[in-house]
Amino acid sequence: MNWYVLKMRSSQNALRFRSILTAMQCEFFLPVVTQVVRRGGVDEPVEKPLLFNYVFLRTTEHEALQFVADNIGIVLLRVKLPEGQYGPYMIVPDYQMDSFIRAVGYYTDNVPFVSPTADMLLKGDRVRILGGPFKGVEGLLEAQQGKDGGRVIVRITDLLAVPTLEIDPSLIQVLEFAPVGKHLYKKLDSFEPRLYKAIECRLHHEPIPTELNNHVLVFIRRFSQLQVHSLNARVRFLCYLCLAYAVQHDSEHVAAVESQLLELQSSVKGSSSKTLLERTLNQIPQLL
Repeated sequence: MNWYVLKMRSSQNALRFRSILTAMQCEFFLPVVTQVVRRGGVDEPVEKPLLFNYVFLRTTEHEALQFVADNIGIVLLRVKLPEGQYGPYMIVPDYQMDSFIRAVGYYTDNVPFVSPTADMLLKGDRVRILGGPFKGVEGLLEAQQGKDGGRVIVRITDLLAVPTLEIDPSLIQVLEFAPVGKHLYKKLDSFEPRLYKAIECRLHHEPIPTELNNHVLVFIRRFSQLQVHSLNARVRFLCYLCLAYAVQHDSEHVAAVESQLLELQSSVKGSSSKTLLERTLNQIPQLL
């Protein structure tokens, strides 16, 4: 069972397809909104599709194709390949569809949809919102406001996107940095001196200043689920994350991250990464 994207040739078909899908007891997403239209000097309520001409249907490929064959005025979308050709039928992952439905559901009408641009998709960090009305929603960080806050764009493949409201920085957890630039290295370079100051306090059995301790907690909260693909960058990130947990005496999470570092140890070739990894593994018992 997957989410498939159906496109109506005319938005006027929305209500008909909603009735058909409801009668079939299919899982689908086709929200409508009631708008007042003036006809012949009289205001009349009219239902219109909220998502232009798109219907999202959760079913098997065979059943989706059968539905299209049985109903005139609707097509099953395919993935558009870079060469201009078309590939397999478009499938929307469950987690992405869930975020999209929840983001759309926050608005009662006039959802501010945008068409994702190449620029937006390239520069945005993939994030999860940790609290508020959009809690649990995942999307792309559209623009940074203040200390890494901002609006989050929740998109469905390359078709549609809906922005959330402004999100407080403390409620944004980074899952994956944008694929361009050296964003990760800047974050790690900024955190490194603070981390080692906190480590020095622990090793000398001194209390960690509140502001310094908050920096460590924010790093854990924001980046604990971050996916890093480059080996050397991943080693450095995991070392800092493991030490941050150790500073907080969180032995359970230390053990989980330490096991990842041990698995990577034999693959590390760079001298600086090797040194950092060995130093981290030696410091952990001293901090716990």
